[in-house]
Amino acid sequence: MTGVGRLWRASIGSDVFTDGPRRRLAIGSFVDSLGSGLFLPVMVLFFTRSAGLDVATVGLGLTCGGIASVAMTPLAGRVLDRYDPRLVLVASYALRTAVYLAYPLVHSVGVFVPLVCLDRISSQAARSARTMVVAGMAGEEDRIRMLSGLNAIRNLAVGIGNLGATAAIVVDSRAAYLAVVWANAVSYVVGALLVRTLPADGHHVEAGTSDRGADRRVLRDRRFLLLAALNAVFLAGNSALLVGVPVWLTTRTSAPAALVGLLFALNTVLIVLLQVGLGRMARTLGGAGRAYLFSGVALLVGCAMFVLAAAGGTAVAVLCMVVGVVGLTIAEIFSSAAGWSVPLALAPDGRRGRYLSVFAIGEGFMTFAGPAVVTLIVVGSEWSGWIGLGVAAAVAGVAARSLCRTRATAPVAGG
Repeated sequence: MTGVGRLWRASIGSDVFTDGPRRRLAIGSFVDSLGSGLFLPVMVLFFTRSAGLDVATVGLGLTCGGIASVAMTPLAGRVLDRYDPRLVLVASYALRTAVYLAYPLVHSVGVFVPLVCLDRISSQAARSARTMVVAGMAGEEDRIRMLSGLNAIRNLAVGIGNLGATAAIVVDSRAAYLAVVWANAVSYVVGALLVRTLPADGHHVEAGTSDRGADRRVLRDRRFLLLAALNAVFLAGNSALLVGVPVWLTTRTSAPAALVGLLFALNTVLIVLLQVGLGRMARTLGGAGRAYLFSGVALLVGCAMFVLAAAGGTAVAVLCMVVGVVGLTIAEIFSSAAGWSVPLALAPDGRRGRYLSVFAIGEGFMTFAGPAVVTLIVVGSEWSGWIGLGVAAAVAGVAARSLCRTRATAPVAGG
């Protein structure tokens, strides 16, 4: 095997995708993410230039979609505890297919907002369902490696899709944008068909239909709720990368604006290459605590580099921005793996869906609120905003390490 081949196998953990069902899940995730990578860069252009909506309306619709996904996440958790997560994932794919087939019909806010809400709700449910599917397919030792491998595959596919979207942006016609929308719909069909062929989760434990105290049991698990809140702090780092870095680089440093695209490419490459190797630290609950700690330190270093980037000349700015993005990416890798491990480790049988949904609430909130928070507080506060975010992440890392250590004897829960 060539060096490139060995690097590829190590980076995506391909030795974990050893049988047909696991490979089909990986292929479905790749195709699904490829479609998403095609659509996301042209989304606003499609709705404004092709569907005739104004930018404010698109922003309103996306905000409503984010709020709806957060509001419906607890219900999704109950559904996942009641039914086979494989079927929930197929249903999510089917709903998203219908939404994207309907998007070309959008010409008013009254049609746009409900469709975006359905899109965001099904997307959020699919994330938790996919995690539960993996938890049912893989043993305790392979579970986090498999999730890490899927994350690397998905990031690679999104990156490729982003490149493909460039053609539609250059052509800038309704036909080009419709082709992207329909391609995304097809990607969900492929994903649904592949997931439908997976074997039923033989380890899935259904929650009792009369157990009305199930939600209260999650809310009484204070240690878990604290970890879910701390996890949201690390998610702010993702928003800082997506929104804060471009704004900071172009308005506060002397680095060339063209560097932004290269920094995003660097982020994608590092996740593809390092997610599996670094993410394996979080295989146990105690390991997840260490991963959170490392994530906090890496995020603090990254934020400090952005501050230094604004204080030097062009060469210093470029170097500091690169090191800062490396820091934020490593923080993302560690916190992502820990975020998968903690709810799986602490959830009792029949409650995985609810526990995952609690973590998903933070993710959903930061998806629509994170960019505004980063823009107003981090970037708007000059250097103190970056330092504040970095210190908050470091403190969250120490706290999460302590909380995970007190229950480090608990394995990542089996089915």
